[in-house]
Amino acid sequence: MFETLQRRHRLRLPVKLPATISSNQGHGMGVVTDLSMRGCALETEVGLHEGAVVDLKVLVPNEESAIVVNAVVRGVNAPRMGVEFVDLTPAETARLSRFVFRLWKASEIRTLTAAAPRPLQQGL
Repeated sequence: MFETLQRRHRLRLPVKLPATISSNQGHGMGVVTDLSMRGCALETEVGLHEGAVVDLKVLVPNEESAIVVNAVVRGVNAPRMGVEFVDLTPAETARLSRFVFRLWKASEIRTLTAAAPRPLQQGL
């Protein structure tokens, strides 16, 4: 599983996950709009600037606790920004890997289902 994710480390998966943001530039709520093993896109009204270091808690469905990551803001186009995850603990890396893998598998199944040929209707 992890090898698949390593090959796809640039894969960004669309999501809508609530997140809590904390930084010396401000704190508040946001929404993660796409996610990868290396970072995410985040929509928030918290006024963060490029280079800001943030603590990010991402609420993940079917998990007892949030995934907690340290991140650096790499680009801002308010209210959207791109952040890169840094200094992930092995435990958080494993949790993130499992979640991203589940998202990726679900997206592959949806893609295959959408691309499946439909049976021909009689009488056409």
